[in-house]
Amino acid sequence: MVAAAERVGVLCATVVVLPKMGRGKVVVKRIENKVNRQVTFSKRRGGLLKKAHELAVLCDAHVGVIVFSARGKLFEYCSPLTSWSELIKRYEAISNAQHQETNHDDDQQMSVEIARLRRECDQLKANIRRQTGEDLASANTDELDNLQKQLESTLGKVRDRKDELLNQQLDESRRKVHILEDHNRRLRQMINEGGHHRSSVEAPLVAAVDMASPATASGGLEVGHVTLGPWRCGGPRSLADGEFPFLI
Repeated sequence: MVAAAERVGVLCATVVVLPKMGRGKVVVKRIENKVNRQVTFSKRRGGLLKKAHELAVLCDAHVGVIVFSARGKLFEYCSPLTSWSELIKRYEAISNAQHQETNHDDDQQMSVEIARLRRECDQLKANIRRQTGEDLASANTDELDNLQKQLESTLGKVRDRKDELLNQQLDESRRKVHILEDHNRRLRQMINEGGHHRSSVEAPLVAAVDMASPATASGGLEVGHVTLGPWRCGGPRSLADGEFPFLI
């Protein structure tokens, strides 16, 4: 007995418990290989139709399954206790009822929303009339106080905005005045520089005239071998040999 117990203990000691290998997670996506895709379709289609039949028989349910393959081939199953026409009629009746119920809920919700918007619109119109001094007979003391505060706040904002615009216009006018002053200053500087240049050019000529000999018999001035003049008030005259026109 002891020897048999020892042998059983040895056998039990050598048993290794292996972890259970669970089925890997299947990623549901399109099968790229055409052959594998067709095989998978056949297997899954058969399993789907089999499950539909079992559901109809075991649970006395009315089941209808329609499957179209990638090539457009039709596969269908309808439970034995019903027909396709009956299933379709029941489906349309229930769908229409649900659709009408949904539409009724939407219409009711829309009516509530329209009523709320109308009340808000009427309230806004009443506030506008009161702000313009109309429809004040129905307002109580608190409403008139609130209206006065709103108008004072609005008037303050209007004045602030007006002052801001006036300051902007004043700054723009000052900027234009500075630009005009700079332009006038440059013009004066150019005029003064032009006057000094003219004086520096005319001074030697005036000195040369003062040092010239008296006028010649023709009425001109003789400076060296050059005869200046005579001056005439009229059109230009022809110059003789040795004469040089000179104007001041």
